[in-house]
Amino acid sequence: MPNAHHRCEFFQARSVWKAMPQMHPLYMSQAFVDPYVNCAFGCVYCYGFNRFMPVEAEELSDSRVGVKTNAPFLLAQHLKTLSSPVPVVLGGVSDPYQPAEEQFCLTRRCLELLIDAHCPIVLNTKSALVLRDVDLLAPASEKGLALVNISVSTMKRSLSDWLEPLAPPPIDRLALIKKLSRRGVLSGAVIAPVFPRLTDHPVDLRLLIRTLAKHEAAYALPSSLWLTAARSVKPETSPESGQDATPAHGSDEALFWKGFEAVLSQNRPELVPYYERLAGVENEVEYMEWRRNVWALLTELCAQYHLPMNLPVDGAFSFSMLPETVLK
Repeated sequence: MPNAHHRCEFFQARSVWKAMPQMHPLYMSQAFVDPYVNCAFGCVYCYGFNRFMPVEAEELSDSRVGVKTNAPFLLAQHLKTLSSPVPVVLGGVSDPYQPAEEQFCLTRRCLELLIDAHCPIVLNTKSALVLRDVDLLAPASEKGLALVNISVSTMKRSLSDWLEPLAPPPIDRLALIKKLSRRGVLSGAVIAPVFPRLTDHPVDLRLLIRTLAKHEAAYALPSSLWLTAARSVKPETSPESGQDATPAHGSDEALFWKGFEAVLSQNRPELVPYYERLAGVENEVEYMEWRRNVWALLTELCAQYHLPMNLPVDGAFSFSMLPETVLK
């Protein structure tokens, strides 16, 4: 059942399909499907409900989960318009297997439709509920039509407790990779996000990569902390935004940053000035240098543990090959 602090509200969505103007370099797709709005896992770094909430659900507060009751119907209608199958990210903004899914099964119904349409599926989640749908995912994965990304940012429970307060513990998420792999589902990790001076220490990153390899991850996809909100970047300029994306809370582009800064102040107040400086437009050179150093370290570690830094699909970009394109 949904978490008591995340009351569900139902609405008829106008669209369940977001189309990006270009291929997303992390997920190798231009199409995103999200059956839910907001997420009960409460990750402090999530930008989804602040910037990409559908306009018809913009009155939802941050403590509510929006249930797109007509999501499978809308998806079925959209799939009829496709001339050929296209890769789809299921759960690009909110977790498709958050607690509400156990009750409403919208993700499973969407998954069935996408598989029937032969659309390659990249599924993102932190939840063990994904194991419920192995009967669908394993046959599709065997045909090269499905893979599951498990999101993790740190192995330290002391950090995840306030960065991802309601999400499953990191070690439980990593265990999912092995369980999925051994049941025939191609699975790897999205290391998202890497936090400056919080999760980027070489010892911590080595532990994470080594543990991923131990749990039979097929790949590791890194993503750094999203700081553009603090730079007042418009939603339509973000590489994650869809064509129908709209700001959820008026024109306040820095709402995400304010929320993150508040949590950071409570838990690591000494880092607030550093993050404020790093997020400033005038310090973009420092920020980019940090990202390149992190990527260089991750590239070295992943090579040592034989973990590709790209999805195992045709045409996938390697982050180590495209530092200037990906890291900006």
